[in-house]
Amino acid sequence: MFKNVKKEEITIPAQMSYLTQVRDFIEHIGKKYHFHDKVVNSFKLVIDEACTNLIRHGYRDIKNGEIVIKAIIRRMSLTIVIIDQGVSYDPRQANTPDLANYVNIGKKGGLGILMMRKLMDDLQYSVTERGNEFRLTKNREQSHESKLVSYWNELNLKMKYSIYAAIIFTILTMVVFVPMYHNLDSRITENILQRVAGSNVTLADNVVDDLLNDNNAQLFEKAYSLRQANPDVVDEVFITDRSNIIQAWANTAKTYSYSKYAMPEHSALVDTMEGVSVYHFSPSDSIMVYALSSEILLGGITPLGWIHVWIDQTTIQNKINEQKLRYLIVLLLIMVAGLTALYFLIHKILAPFHYLAEWVRHVVHGKVDQDEIDIDASDEIGEIAQAFNEMTTKFRKAQVTLLEQEKMQKELQVAQEIQQMLLPSDFPKVEGYEIASYYEAAKEVGGDLFDFVEVDDDSIGIIVADVSGKGVPGSLIMTMIRTAVRLESRGNKNPADVLARVNRFVAGDMKRGMFVTMFYIILDSRNREIHFASAGHNPMILYRGSTKQTYYMNPSGFPVGIQLPDLNLFAKKIQTDSIQLREDDILVVYTDGITEAMNTKRELFRDERFLEAIRNNSHLDVGEFVKSINRELKAFTGGAPQNDDITYVAIKEKMMSGDVMYKLQEELFQMIEDGVKVKDALEKMRISPHQYYKYKDIVKRKGMDGLKVFFEHKDYIEKKHLSI
Repeated sequence: MFKNVKKEEITIPAQMSYLTQVRDFIEHIGKKYHFHDKVVNSFKLVIDEACTNLIRHGYRDIKNGEIVIKAIIRRMSLTIVIIDQGVSYDPRQANTPDLANYVNIGKKGGLGILMMRKLMDDLQYSVTERGNEFRLTKNREQSHESKLVSYWNELNLKMKYSIYAAIIFTILTMVVFVPMYHNLDSRITENILQRVAGSNVTLADNVVDDLLNDNNAQLFEKAYSLRQANPDVVDEVFITDRSNIIQAWANTAKTYSYSKYAMPEHSALVDTMEGVSVYHFSPSDSIMVYALSSEILLGGITPLGWIHVWIDQTTIQNKINEQKLRYLIVLLLIMVAGLTALYFLIHKILAPFHYLAEWVRHVVHGKVDQDEIDIDASDEIGEIAQAFNEMTTKFRKAQVTLLEQEKMQKELQVAQEIQQMLLPSDFPKVEGYEIASYYEAAKEVGGDLFDFVEVDDDSIGIIVADVSGKGVPGSLIMTMIRTAVRLESRGNKNPADVLARVNRFVAGDMKRGMFVTMFYIILDSRNREIHFASAGHNPMILYRGSTKQTYYMNPSGFPVGIQLPDLNLFAKKIQTDSIQLREDDILVVYTDGITEAMNTKRELFRDERFLEAIRNNSHLDVGEFVKSINRELKAFTGGAPQNDDITYVAIKEKMMSGDVMYKLQEELFQMIEDGVKVKDALEKMRISPHQYYKYKDIVKRKGMDGLKVFFEHKDYIEKKHLSI
């Protein structure tokens, strides 16, 4: 029935050097619980592969991680559970690799999941309070127990209880029967001797007168009468005088060659009963008798003779054997009746459990309505049935919940696939700017999006957005936003206008309550200007390395798709702002997933830590900058699962915008001085007439040095924004 499982576990640091402890642990389990080498070796391969992947990928960005290896030993199976707090990954969802294709392309690796499926009988993965749990089970091909134990374990409960009851009943019966049977010989012998001894004493009292009067005829008659009174046991009766001369005997058909009664020398006195001496001897080679001798007394004082009664021992033994046979027959009848009654009693007791099990099995498979059984909970079995009934109801509800969860899981998986397809696979190369990004999906699919769009030959747009909805609806909104931004951004260098057009594009298709916060940046690599607008998004952060100052860039605007009383109110509210960066300036656009990231104590990362991380890592190139920020974030969260996506894009200026603009204008003026027509020079340099005449006026008044000074002081960010 229910058997206790045995459990053992070890905890190791998530480092490759500690995997030998895992192998030793599995070998220890195999030897201790007698698992076949094939099972042990299978687990060593699979656990080593799983732990290696866990260390390399699950704990890649997490320090001081631990792995718990737990062994659950059952009679016919071994389960190893791998518990970690790293990045969740369900290996069961991995597609089965095409081995033929692997051979053709010569690919190596990637077959760990296939090996696990081939070597293990069952794989289970779940996320629990302890962390990610990967359960691997392998069944024994045959039991390590003896044939008798295996046969016993295969018996059903009715047979086991019947055997238990039979053994107990047999033991109790034997406790009563064996002492009775063992003492049967002495009791029957004693009863016969006592009965004959009484007859002996009576005869001795009745023959006094006959012996005094020498009335031998009466003596023979009375001796014969005693023998006839006990024909089944008395073999012979002798009456002697005081000198032991035989006066009469019972069996008149026999004659004796001696006239005097004498006890053989080898006779033994074995007992005395009521004044009768009992001797045991063999009067001849073929017979063994008990001789009961009582004295004939006149007036109870004067001896007149003796009464000697012989009882054949064979007769007594026959009596004993008959009684033993009767005992054995009674015992057999008691055993048969008792065991039969016990079997039917056990069947009667266990029958409700059998019916209950069948009913539960049918209810689980949907074959029977649980309302078809009337449960009487007045006794223990009824209470169990009532508990099963309640459990079945809850199980059905759990099945519905499980189906909903599976549906949601599939929906989330589709949403993840959509989201992954929407994310850019590479970064655009923009002259003078370094760009890097980081994206991490939450345990539930969020709605973060970042993308790069080409505005014109010299300008690149960067969009960072956060959709309020999750799952497939959120992913579909992201798809619409991405498409709308790419459509409306072509040739449009006004970020506010682009977002206003995007809002008109998607507002009618978004469900009530859903909205998107967005931050849209345009990098103008030729004019070294950055134009940006925000649709209710987190502010963009600017860190100026030359002055060690940090600024929030947060122009006004409503979220895209939010319900407004007037659709035009969105376009009226949203604003475009522009800045020029200095060399080594860093811009960071992010979603709230990073500032709201939590550790295991449920503490938030917060804006202060994020700003401090930006300041401390601003000297790095943008790629290392993003990696370093990510490491600090991972160290803070400690591998705790996050409820929101984490997204941020970093942009670093590698040129002085004033120098670039000055060189561009210097080249333009030189071309005109060399005789190139103004119109042709402007077209070649892609500079507007308005810009040319504006800068020409400065050169005319202050010369080229004055133009250079103008470009150096054009950066007026400190006038518009306060440092934080």
